[in-house]
Amino acid sequence: SGIVYRATIEVRPSALVVDLTKSDDQDTGPFNLSHDSAVVCAMMLLKNLSSPQSVCNGGTFRLLEVRTRAGSVFNPSPPAAQGFYYEVEIQLYDLLWQAVARGLPFALPSGHFASICGTVLGGIHPDTGRQFSVIEPELGGWGATWEADGNSALFSGIHGNTFNLGAEVAEARYGVVVQRYSLNDEPGGQGRWRGGRGVCIEYR
Repeated sequence: SGIVYRATIEVRPSALVVDLTKSDDQDTGPFNLSHDSAVVCAMMLLKNLSSPQSVCNGGTFRLLEVRTRAGSVFNPSPPAAQGFYYEVEIQLYDLLWQAVARGLPFALPSGHFASICGTVLGGIHPDTGRQFSVIEPELGGWGATWEADGNSALFSGIHGNTFNLGAEVAEARYGVVVQRYSLNDEPGGQGRWRGGRGVCIEYR
């Protein structure tokens, strides 16, 4: 959409401040994100840095402060559309990830594929005659670390209640044939360590 996202992360003795106020004004289309969703991105980043293996409690995010500007892409004013909020959310999460990596290059792996990569198709089941629709977020690769290749075929950092649907289930439920379901074997410009691979899915 041409909207520019800008983020500053400041570590203080008593707060972790994520400032998004210099990001562009809200999009005239559906690529906007609510303030609350922007806060969630910052929460996830803080959890990754501080205590990724433990549960959250009342103190986990107490020191987190997220600043947005009313009327901006991260705090849009009504009647702004947010139909593709999830793509903006993933990109913001990756942007914050990148900002941290500049100061703590060994704390996190490189960024990930940063998209839902949704597959949408529909039709009539050949056996039952019932209509079906598939709205399927896809798996992608995560970035390499300073000592290992990135993870392959994982959901993005913002996926919620999404499951990896097996080929057999898809064929039975939708009446399609999954011709191929494999890791993407295209070269990725790898260096000493390469990013993880996404997937290739072919339906018939």
